[in-house]
Amino acid sequence: MTPRTAGVIATRDQREYIGAAVESLAPQVDELIVVDDASSDGTAELVEGLSSNVTVLRNSRRLGVSLSFTRAIEAATAEIIVISGGDDVSLPGRVRAQAQALVTDGVSLVSSLPQVIDASGRLLPTEVAGEFHAKPPHVSALEFLYFTGNFICAPAAALRRSDYLRFGGFPPNIDQLQDHALWLELAAVGEVVVAETPGVNYRKHSANLSRESVGLDSRRARRRSAERDWLLDAFLVRSTFAVRAQLAATRGIDVNLLESLADLEQVALIQINHPDPLVVRRGLARLFEIGVRADGDARLTAMGLTADDLEAFAVAADHENVTAVTRALGLASGTRG
Repeated sequence: MTPRTAGVIATRDQREYIGAAVESLAPQVDELIVVDDASSDGTAELVEGLSSNVTVLRNSRRLGVSLSFTRAIEAATAEIIVISGGDDVSLPGRVRAQAQALVTDGVSLVSSLPQVIDASGRLLPTEVAGEFHAKPPHVSALEFLYFTGNFICAPAAALRRSDYLRFGGFPPNIDQLQDHALWLELAAVGEVVVAETPGVNYRKHSANLSRESVGLDSRRARRRSAERDWLLDAFLVRSTFAVRAQLAATRGIDVNLLESLADLEQVALIQINHPDPLVVRRGLARLFEIGVRADGDARLTAMGLTADDLEAFAVAADHENVTAVTRALGLASGTRG
């Protein structure tokens, strides 16, 4: 028996697109909860008359994407939650396929590769959303999410309501990578299934800046980097040994060695083997915390390190220097062009 399904949409000032989003998803689900995040363009009024199974919840003040989605999911009564953006279009058969996948034991998250459209609904090349096609088949979802980045298209995703609530949902005040934080938690406890057949038309347009790169040194890029730094650290610190062992093994770290270490040492050892300098810096700070203790040299030795290794990791973690060099190279190449 197929479980009951609930579509959830968080929207703000998307009157131009919200009708298509609701009308494509409402017929496929048992209930559709739309949270209007204090729109000023009549979005909520438009939604209220679209379908009998739609409930519109209005935020009296702007709460942001994370809290708006959490409000929608808390209000839902169905166990299967299907996520959509207020400007995306769910394709026929999406919900049935995802609900069937989620009743399989061990599956914690399902999604699909998106079909990308522009503001007018015209199809765009796959490369426009290449991040969703980036994970190689032989790399686990957990490994890719932790060491490389997000490859799950949130408006194409579905999960169990109980899992969303168990992990606290999308973290409040994280407005760019809230989905990445939750996907890590779900990948740590179950299988992530991504269908190659598109389940959504994922819209890219000029008003949707949260989905656009706004320059390598933009305010949004800096915020995104800070959110990534936080979520990777928070996830690893609270993860189980089994999860750490899985991540460590992919970086060539001896799992038996890892098991002999204290929690702080396990976290530091994985972080200093991360390709992102910001994560290496987190690990380096922990190495110093370990090294300054009375038994610091002995603990570093137990980790397979020496005090001299700290300098090498300091170079690897020098994010400002890397950024400065990158900028210099960019300027130099620009002057040669």
